[in-house]
Amino acid sequence: MQIYLTTIIIVILSQAVTNAYAQEKRTDLHSYRAGDEIRKQIITYKNEGGNGKDVVWDFSDVDILDKNYTVTYSSVADNKNTIVGIENKTRYYYTEHADTLIKNGYENSTTRICYDRPEAILHYPITYGDKISGVFHGTAAYSERMMSRISGIYEVESDATGTLILPEENILYNVIRVHSRKLVGWQNMKYILTEQELETYIDSIVPYNTDSIMTISDKNIPVMEINRYSWYATGYRYPVIETTAISDESGSPVCLTALYCPVSEQELLYDEDNRMVRENIETEKNNPNVDIDTDKNKRTDELFQYKTSIEGGIIDIEYSLSKKVDIKILVCDITGIVYKSRNIQGATGESSNVSIDCNGLRHGDYILYINVNGKTYSCKVLI
Repeated sequence: MQIYLTTIIIVILSQAVTNAYAQEKRTDLHSYRAGDEIRKQIITYKNEGGNGKDVVWDFSDVDILDKNYTVTYSSVADNKNTIVGIENKTRYYYTEHADTLIKNGYENSTTRICYDRPEAILHYPITYGDKISGVFHGTAAYSERMMSRISGIYEVESDATGTLILPEENILYNVIRVHSRKLVGWQNMKYILTEQELETYIDSIVPYNTDSIMTISDKNIPVMEINRYSWYATGYRYPVIETTAISDESGSPVCLTALYCPVSEQELLYDEDNRMVRENIETEKNNPNVDIDTDKNKRTDELFQYKTSIEGGIIDIEYSLSKKVDIKILVCDITGIVYKSRNIQGATGESSNVSIDCNGLRHGDYILYINVNGKTYSCKVLI
């Protein structure tokens, strides 16, 4: 069962950072296009920040973990309304209905997901305040031998606008953030052996209506919550920053990921519509409302100061506090999967230390995340 749950997490993670979509002739400035290849970077996860208008999001202090993350988009020969997004050796199938992007399913060498009630991903054009919601339902086959029913509810909202400070400390204005929140539940059908049997079961024997899907949390089945934030900048087709947090039914994080798609990479695309938009943008480079911290190595502030050391597979964190706080510590690999976690409470003026035993983890690079009253600190550690 643990192997199956881990596979579900990995597949959900892969889908969470992919939003491929059709149509070749669509002129929307943020639509995804067949033939595009995008090179992104995996960066350390950071909290999504505030919502509303005139927000400043500062990603200047993140670390680059991997510069070679590629996403490609292609068309389907016999279906011009479908586009395939490929990344992490997984193929994602999407169609467009009117002004809404629909996800139909995805597959790789071990897992195939097919929706009979697809999930809406995005509404175009992206406009602050727009919101869509609904339910999704389908089948999940793992290694052609483990069959499951998958269902859930989702809500997608363009919940914030503002200024985005990039890892290179460049600044983008007129940015819209899209927040997708999703609850995903699955039921392992241990007595069903084939996908055809599974489809018959969920279509005819035990079908779900909308109310059945809406109450997935009441069915005593595993449920995950996925929160994805995507920052879209005026003049650039693809999200510049994407973060994804996956939590289990208890609310504990099981995976944290973040991707960065540099604007310099997007400017290499043949994209005349967005090129013209960029040429007409009057960038407010001297915006007095933006306060930039140019010290990317800074790991302290007035609230929380810390330093780390590693010896014998144990991470030791020394810290001092200026007031009472709640601290959550996570150790993740660079793909975002959580391997260790610890919750502590700190008192005003406290100076102390906490140790995280990582013996037993595979040798390599990991990311240490420390969340203090909602603010996230991070650094790379070698275990």
